[in-house]
Amino acid sequence: MACSIDESKIQVIARLGRPYATSGWQVLQSFTELAESAMSFERLYFRKPHMGPWCLLGGHEFKVQTKRLLIKMPGVSQREAAAEFIGYELGADRDSFSALGQGEYYWIDLIGCHVETSDGAQLGKIESMIETGSSDVMEIIGKNKKHLIPFDNKYLSVVEVEKRRIVVFWDERW
Repeated sequence: MACSIDESKIQVIARLGRPYATSGWQVLQSFTELAESAMSFERLYFRKPHMGPWCLLGGHEFKVQTKRLLIKMPGVSQREAAAEFIGYELGADRDSFSALGQGEYYWIDLIGCHVETSDGAQLGKIESMIETGSSDVMEIIGKNKKHLIPFDNKYLSVVEVEKRRIVVFWDERW
């Protein structure tokens, strides 16, 4: 197992969840827009949550079960063995991500950005993104308030992912 990977190029795309059934499968919590996208990467890596080196993953299996994406780690054939991988992170090389068009962003790049109004009021940081169907919504956690603002050009003034900054047309009292 190769574990000397350039960490700066690896992006977390999923987390291994609870065991599913008794034969070593477990639920995969995908952070990609489509859960099945995790299956499309040529190379995948795994590590303990937020720590340890990324290791090249090989010999794993994927399966789509109803509305779930399942993974079976190499050498795992029982529920108890799968439980030892709960919380492990699955990563992919950032260079293998699809190219984006103008004005398109990966959610992972937006999470953690500071959001302010066009008047300069600091709203907080993007904690997560919520898919609603019509437009994605930024969940912004501030000092004393949570804001849910559509990630839509109607509300966006400036998006500077490199500077971790987003400016919105929004009233801080909303």
